[in-house]
Amino acid sequence: MLLRSTPQPFDRDDYTYELKLDGIRLLSFTEARGRVTLQTRKLNWVHDRFPDVVRELELLPAGTVLDGELVAFRDGRPWFGGIARRLLTTTPSAVERIARVIPATFVPFDLLFLDGECLYDRPLYERRGLLEEAIAGTGLALGEWFPSGSALYAAVLEADLEGIVAKRLDSRYRPGARSASWVKCKRPGYDRDRGHLSRRAKADREGRDQPSSSSTA
Repeated sequence: MLLRSTPQPFDRDDYTYELKLDGIRLLSFTEARGRVTLQTRKLNWVHDRFPDVVRELELLPAGTVLDGELVAFRDGRPWFGGIARRLLTTTPSAVERIARVIPATFVPFDLLFLDGECLYDRPLYERRGLLEEAIAGTGLALGEWFPSGSALYAAVLEADLEGIVAKRLDSRYRPGARSASWVKCKRPGYDRDRGHLSRRAKADREGRDQPSSSSTA
């Protein structure tokens, strides 16, 4: 389910509001015997790059599918450069090393399947309640819901964060659909900041992979 954009925040009683975390959108699949796979919006499988996240998701019941955001934090703030660096790291030894230096956090915001049962047609508030129960004792944590979009957006501007997301409390989950039931409002100029961070992370990663002049002498 994809987000539509709005230039201004709003307040409606039939919506809830949450922070838009600057990370990587993922679906997580917990299967029999704790097998976990992670899939990006571009349909890439990336579970081998995030063993720290996989270990938490292994604790969920088989047949659980979550939608959420994969985030790295620095000084308590989402750090896209960090999660981009994790995504670009693929060799097993390097993956384990970077996981210790830049931990990844999966923040689930929707529950799509539980014990193999499809929940698409349940309202959002009901899926949220089931999600809270499903992740209890796993170490996973939900993002907070807020009652006012305009107040949350003002706090986002003050803290220089990415933006907010508004969701209808009775919305059904529609895979691949871009719906007015889920709407994002981003801080002006944030995409430019994000692009700079992701390019920098890639440059840092490529720089580490290149041998130094002394090692090739």
